[in-house]
Amino acid sequence: MTNLTNRSTEFNQPVPLREAINSLFSQSFLSPTWGTLFGRVATPGPALDVYEDEDNYFVLAVMPGVDPNKLEITSQDNTLAIAGEIGSFVPEGKHVVWQELPVGSFRRVLTLPMPFDTANVQAQYDGGLLKLIVPKAEHARLHRIPISANTVNTANTAPSKS
Repeated sequence: MTNLTNRSTEFNQPVPLREAINSLFSQSFLSPTWGTLFGRVATPGPALDVYEDEDNYFVLAVMPGVDPNKLEITSQDNTLAIAGEIGSFVPEGKHVVWQELPVGSFRRVLTLPMPFDTANVQAQYDGGLLKLIVPKAEHARLHRIPISANTVNTANTAPSKS
């Protein structure tokens, strides 16, 4: 049997004893999340990037192996939730010697800085990448107020005393 050694830099960094014990204690009662290592890497699911312009938020989520038909995207107020499950990649009849690929359920919840138009959110899944276009709510967008070009005479703007 071959022994494998993990050469991840995360294991080469010392972890304070109190942090390690707190992490082990909390994980004994709660399900550990993807990427959790002594509470240091707090990635509760697939990696996300969020971008914005004046009109939209753009969310990209990396989730290879996730069946897009089993993804659930929900929203409420200015919160967006993405949930799903990654199945095991272990072929039948094989046993795991080393495992780092994520397996199990995940849920990511994003609170965006301003409300968005839930009726017009667009979602596309392509090659393990989930792409969301989240339009900002019209009332929450920046609106420029036009200034009239008429010349205003400030000397005649005082209220009259009649």
